[in-house]
Amino acid sequence: MKINSAEIVNLAVSGSNKATAISDGLKIPDGKLETNTATPIDLSVDCGTEKTIKLSQVVWDDLRAPATSINPAGLPAPPTFNTTKIGWGFSASATNVVAVILQLPHTYKEGTNITPHVHWFPQNTNTGNVLWRLSYKWTNINSVDSGSFTAIDVLSAGAGVVDTHQIAVFPTISGTGKTISSIFTCTLSRIGGDGTDTHTGVALLREFDIHFQIDTIGSRQAVIK
Repeated sequence: MKINSAEIVNLAVSGSNKATAISDGLKIPDGKLETNTATPIDLSVDCGTEKTIKLSQVVWDDLRAPATSINPAGLPAPPTFNTTKIGWGFSASATNVVAVILQLPHTYKEGTNITPHVHWFPQNTNTGNVLWRLSYKWTNINSVDSGSFTAIDVLSAGAGVVDTHQIAVFPTISGTGKTISSIFTCTLSRIGGDGTDTHTGVALLREFDIHFQIDTIGSRQAVIK
């Protein structure tokens, strides 16, 4: 089955109800589109050249940097990789650092804010705070790298139970003027020994992520939304 803006196609939805695809859109009374009421078939959507499916209501996804993809070699005071539990162990008494580089995907809704966060696991039962620091710069294609980093912090209290999966969410970062394929360069640190970092145990990092908004399925051109 193919939905083409130049065609009229009758579609069966939710049993006996009918919906019609017309040049300006598709009406589906109860919001459920079915293509398996008889013989199951594929649904193909023809958007035309340099067009795509655009969502009226945005959805969210993660831009991910798992611990196994982070290599801190050459950085000062890197964390220790835990080969048993698989993750980077950040000390309670030193500042450990990892570096991460991410590219905003073609699904990104340009100009919208992003929210970085850390997935971490406490290695003792202490409930003190871990001080996470993210230093970042964000550069569009054809823009000059700023050279300087902006630092933001978040405090995350230990759950009191070893290996509890916890999320520490950094303040939202403005995406004004940012585009697809922009590069997000950052260092992630635990500032162990700082007066506000009161957690006495190792903080095990499993993943660093960025929540971002999606409004299309891909981009209309290779590097243009």
